[in-house]
Amino acid sequence: MEEKLNSMITKIKAEAEEEAKKIVEEAEKKAEDIIKKAERDAKILRERIIAKGKDDAKAERQRIIASARLRAKRSVEEVKESIIKEAFDRALEKINKIDRETYKSTLKKLIESSVKAIGRDVRVKVRKGDKDIVEEILKELGISADIAEEIDSPGVVVESLNGALVVDNRFERILERKIDELRIRVAKELFG
Repeated sequence: MEEKLNSMITKIKAEAEEEAKKIVEEAEKKAEDIIKKAERDAKILRERIIAKGKDDAKAERQRIIASARLRAKRSVEEVKESIIKEAFDRALEKINKIDRETYKSTLKKLIESSVKAIGRDVRVKVRKGDKDIVEEILKELGISADIAEEIDSPGVVVESLNGALVVDNRFERILERKIDELRIRVAKELFG
């Protein structure tokens, strides 16, 4: 997969550089055209018009080059973001397939940290089928809590009985909270 990603990145960079090169060549051609036209049209004001033509051509060339670089950078960023999103989707897929003991251990840590933040009088929301695991965990922790099968993704949502405090520790929400940090790390790993 890493070779495939590196190959994709190399291809994208090459295409972006080629596009930028073509745009630069077009800009240089436009600049030459502007200069030639200025020389033909103005014998009397030759020096002033040529200077203005050169300045305009230079400005136009710089504008086109900057625009090309910006488009190339956006293309690379879009591909990077797509690759990062795919990596996160795959990570979430793998998380959803973890074995029962690892899942139980993870839920236990999430419940412990949530109860520590909220207090011991809590309601625990779980996905359908996780109620038994959570009951075991609560028993191990010595916590009496209401359990409701109200969420549809792995993890837990722990809230105070009055609903004033909520800790959403569904796996997808944890990833969302960490996404910027993870995006930087993944981008650094994938793109150097």
